[in-house]
Amino acid sequence: MGWWSDTIMGGDEPCDWVGFLCDGWVEYDWDRDDTWHGYPVTKELIDANLGRIIENLKTCKVMGPGSPIGWQVLGVMIVEHGAQLPDEIQQSILQATKDMDPQEEGWCDPDERQRYLDNFYETIQNYRGEPVKVTDKGLFEALADLLDGRNKAS
Repeated sequence: MGWWSDTIMGGDEPCDWVGFLCDGWVEYDWDRDDTWHGYPVTKELIDANLGRIIENLKTCKVMGPGSPIGWQVLGVMIVEHGAQLPDEIQQSILQATKDMDPQEEGWCDPDERQRYLDNFYETIQNYRGEPVKVTDKGLFEALADLLDGRNKAS
């Protein structure tokens, strides 16, 4: 697994978590343009399946149950769609974000990763049910930056 940026969704692991969280309630769809990381996720689908999504997160044997990255991906899914965020889930996402230490985890740019974590923490803390776009950098955008010399290799 690898990371191409310091953003919350900037790596293989968050993309894998998208699939695990969506398992059993929405199918991957290659043919649609209106998807969230390949899944036709909507606010209504998230709200209706939140219990199942949490169960997927807490029981995922491949990535480790309750992984901090899994909680962060859930947070991105919820806020980008304007879905419900019950207090208990909000606190779990905040804790998973607060507990990460980019200095210890070997990020290419730990300070930048910390800025993304801090911004995400603030987004989750202030979320009021309206859709919020979380800063992301896709693989091809990161490659273009690298080729243009705007980013150091990671």
